[in-house]
Amino acid sequence: MEPKRAREIMVPLDRYPWVTPNFALGAAIEMIEDSGYDIQCANGRCSLPRVLLVIDPRDGLVGLLRRRDILRGLHPAFSWDAPEGSGRRAFMVPTDPNLVELSSDHLLRRMRSHACRTVREVMQPVETTVQADDHVFTVIEEMVARNVSLVPVLEQGEVIGAVRTVDVLHEVARMLGGEEYEACRP
Repeated sequence: MEPKRAREIMVPLDRYPWVTPNFALGAAIEMIEDSGYDIQCANGRCSLPRVLLVIDPRDGLVGLLRRRDILRGLHPAFSWDAPEGSGRRAFMVPTDPNLVELSSDHLLRRMRSHACRTVREVMQPVETTVQADDHVFTVIEEMVARNVSLVPVLEQGEVIGAVRTVDVLHEVARMLGGEEYEACRP
């Protein structure tokens, strides 16, 4: 059984969610929520994307936006923290998460205002890509070496899709076939 190539296991760009760098974080959340129904795993189970591709119409692929990047961008600093961007706090003690209930209205207002921040402010750089004709083992090597859960797939310098760990794991299961690891079970 011949292992597949990246193009054969990727989610094509027309089915994978992507945003531009000037997208608002709130709009990126909606993109994730809406696109989960368009991305199907090979076994038919639906999953929400963990990462959005960030594509600039002029410059191509410029970054990745993870769900935790969005949360970091929305995170409202507590009222006793130093002003945003200063990197300093008024009190050098850990924030007590239980105090959130005391100021939830204030925090929600701050979070709503942060939803207007742009993707560019919190996106991550692209650490690695693979070519459409790269072997699945190349994809695995890049994912493991870079500790990433998604690798953009390029063809002639253009993004054509993305390979997720779930896609790779499904291919690995197919290659192993079940009988190969039957002896490993207790």
